[in-house]
Amino acid sequence: MGYPYQSGVQDQDAIRFGSCKVEIGATTASYTTMGIAKGVTFTEEITKSIVGADNAPELHFVRKQRAVVSGTFVEYDPLIWNTIRGGIDTYTTTTGDSGWKMIETGGLHPMSSIAVKLTNSRTRTVDTTTDGSTAVFEIMIWKAYWDGPFTLAFPPDEGEEPMEIPFQFTAVPQSTKTTGRKLYRIRDMQTTS
Repeated sequence: MGYPYQSGVQDQDAIRFGSCKVEIGATTASYTTMGIAKGVTFTEEITKSIVGADNAPELHFVRKQRAVVSGTFVEYDPLIWNTIRGGIDTYTTTTGDSGWKMIETGGLHPMSSIAVKLTNSRTRTVDTTTDGSTAVFEIMIWKAYWDGPFTLAFPPDEGEEPMEIPFQFTAVPQSTKTTGRKLYRIRDMQTTS
């Protein structure tokens, strides 16, 4: 006699595998790929109020709604980090054989917001035959801020793993968006039913 399973898979395309590409931009018009990332996590945070009464059911109100994207990047490029941190740094560069990129910081404010996009891609299959098209699971965040700290933890000289740079962005509602669509959008092209 087989094990008495209580349920079964309803849509195998709704099961997610793999990480995601992390992209950032000053706006949603243009993004820069952040390269190698580890442990990328998207979390929604809701703060609510519960209003009770002696003669009516409780009412639940959303007081604050935010989203947090965090993880670690493995690539460090001062130009990109200048954008990530919302313009609180001064970026300079030189070219030639001894060229360099540099950020300096301290005293600039306020911080500008950025847009963040997370994309998980996979190839669609039809009856186990690859049809070549790509299906994406995409999270778009309209308005987020760098939420440090900025940490560069140097690994041992004999270590086999590269430096990992933790990151965290905190998303807040974008006032120019339609009510009910101000914080983020999840677009799913992978779930088929």
